[in-house]
Amino acid sequence: NMNRFDFESIIYIDSMLGIDSSGAEIKGEYLAEEIFFLGFKHIYITTGHSPDLIQTNKYIKGVLGKDPPGSCAN
Repeated sequence: NMNRFDFESIIYIDSMLGIDSSGAEIKGEYLAEEIFFLGFKHIYITTGHSPDLIQTNKYIKGVLGKDPPGSCAN
């Protein structure tokens, strides 16, 4: 159903998405590549950890904390 969304939409993906059936961590950083090739270009990773710990790539525009953009949460 991705074709229902505007390709200019901003996509936020959590860095840690869960654990797969083999026990491996599912990373949002890898999902970003798939979403990029669907046509979305404004992809951000969110994390509760230091952004410096997140490996970025050409598919990721930036790394943000868990607070929503523009929020006053500290």
